[in-house]
Amino acid sequence: MIRNPLQHLVLAAALLASLTLASHPVHAAAAFEFDDPQFVTDFGNWNFGINFRADRNLQVSALGYFWDTELSSAAHKVALFSADGTRLAAATVSAGDALNGHFRYSLIDAVTLTAGNSYRVVGSSASDFYFYDAVNFSSTAGISYLGNVYSAATGTGALFDQTPDAGNDTVNGYWGPSLAVSPVPEPSTYGLLLAGLGLMGVMHQVRRRRPTR
Repeated sequence: MIRNPLQHLVLAAALLASLTLASHPVHAAAAFEFDDPQFVTDFGNWNFGINFRADRNLQVSALGYFWDTELSSAAHKVALFSADGTRLAAATVSAGDALNGHFRYSLIDAVTLTAGNSYRVVGSSASDFYFYDAVNFSSTAGISYLGNVYSAATGTGALFDQTPDAGNDTVNGYWGPSLAVSPVPEPSTYGLLLAGLGLMGVMHQVRRRRPTR
């Protein structure tokens, strides 16, 4: 049995925190997907880049690359860049990574995308398969697709030295990389939690100061 009022306060705060966060579940979703890749080829060795804008604050938890379960086999370097070319994250996607839809994803340390800012995710085909003119291409909520860029891969390190700058297809383009994102909890979520904690603290102080009969 708990007799200390402070213990009651701590337990109530923990309960409020769990209920508040549980009411705002966070699930990672593929930034880009489609119903069918339509055309799949392994012609050439390319770096493919996808330009996009974050329409709300998002958290990136994994980087991905297109994977045909019957054809794909190579490991693919994937990197996330800010609009000014700063590399924010990098990963190598291979056959052992989790398959979600048409992409395999490799986990990374979380990176936050700021609402209104533009980014580019880049992947190396490694002379493996990629696709173009996908059927029913779409981007997840909070992501606006801005176009596709590509360039010939000049070496294994080229991906991380600079991003592609040739070509720009604003429809579907040539595809390889993707990323997994989830919403960043709104400030109101934490505001509600802090307000609840503050109220419980005030109530506890009032009870302590109440004169005894």
